Amino acid sequence: MKILGLDIGSRSIKWVLYDKSSNSMLERGILDSTPANLERVEDSIPPFDQIGLTGYGRHNLNNVLKVKSPKIVSEITCHAKGARYIEPEHYYLLDIGGQDTKFIMVDRSGKIIDFKLNDRCSAGTGRYIENMAKILDVKIQDFIDMAVRSEKPSNINSMCTVFAESEIISLIHSREQIEDIAAGVIKSLIFRTKALIGTNKTDESMLLLGGLSELQNIEILFERFDLKIKKNLLSRYTGALGAALILVD
Repeated sequence: MKILGLDIGSRSIKWVLYDKSSNSMLERGILDSTPANLERVEDSIPPFDQIGLTGYGRHNLNNVLKVKSPKIVSEITCHAKGARYIEPEHYYLLDIGGQDTKFIMVDRSGKIIDFKLNDRCSAGTGRYIENMAKILDVKIQDFIDMAVRSEKPSNINSMCTVFAESEIISLIHSREQIEDIAAGVIKSLIFRTKALIGTNKTDESMLLLGGLSELQNIEILFERFDLKIKKNLLSRYTGALGAALILVD
């Protein structure tokens, strides 16, 4: 039996096809979360016998799919399930998505024991980096590479994305080094992430999930600002993978 897990995020749609008989992942794919892709998503995914939905738009896509009664599961549950499959020895999970940031703690059996969520402000999300890269007129990977080269990260104090944008424009006009501004943006995001995590134990490295995990050298910046992370080739697909695995159990 082939089971499809579909994670409908605010920036991208991820899918994983899992074979229940062999307990193996067969395929995976990703699409931009555009209205056109959402409307025609069934044209882009492989045939399946069962489907599980998760992510920001899981309830909306339920109305688009022709399949009856898909399994709808929360993002927290799916990320924990998928992360357990790809990295069973990691108990701290960090998902910095386009819409929100999630910190999840699981025990040795994979059971969720605590989680924290920031969905009030985009200043602590991946979209924050995307917006700041646009101001500097560079691609996101180039933005990260510039931040790595910084020797003196700028201080960006605004907690609001709109005010942070104004602060960055002011820094540009003050002839601050672009590399330092980029590093300052990453520093502010990581400090917000640390505030979200709070007093939870994080002396072990966290598994980074979501689109940021595919950026080269992002782990260097996290470690520079005192957060240890690990990436996995499948880190971006844990939500979709977890949505499929829920139907395997």
